[in-house]
Amino acid sequence: MIRATADPGAGKPADASPLAWNRTADSFSLGLRRDLHLHVALNRALNDVAISVWGAKRTYQSPRPISMIRYLAFEGQLPLVPGLIELRDGQVSVLSQGRWVPGARWTPPAATPASPGWVSERSAFAAAAVRVLGALTGRSFDRQAERLGSAGVAAGIETPADETAGSKLGSAVAQRALRR
Repeated sequence: MIRATADPGAGKPADASPLAWNRTADSFSLGLRRDLHLHVALNRALNDVAISVWGAKRTYQSPRPISMIRYLAFEGQLPLVPGLIELRDGQVSVLSQGRWVPGARWTPPAATPASPGWVSERSAFAAAAVRVLGALTGRSFDRQAERLGSAGVAAGIETPADETAGSKLGSAVAQRALRR
């Protein structure tokens, strides 16, 4: 997480919301019947993903990276990594967006959402949308999904485990939505 946000270029994650995926679906003209089927299937999957993701978030109440990093730094338990996490002026300091900051005051490049961590909603929405759009249009959206799904780590608001869980959940929900 710290390595992903150390560079000055780390920043705001790209939009992976249901609205963004609906805009992608709007770009296709498959005929009225197929367009309607595409939008119904896509929004069914995205709705089911939202319910599943926020159900998991509320059940497990996993901390966000900001809480983990600040706590570990404050307690002196953040492992030192030369050039990334170092003792400076007697305190644990972290390289963040190209500058050194006290670990106990580290902030990610993007605003941390008010919801708990695990499962990544970005990854879940991306995985579900890619499955549905790919199945119903015959096109691949894997690169777009990978870019959008991994944006939370680069922005410092999600962990790789959050993104993996979101991707698995989104794929499973999309499979069910496509079978209906």
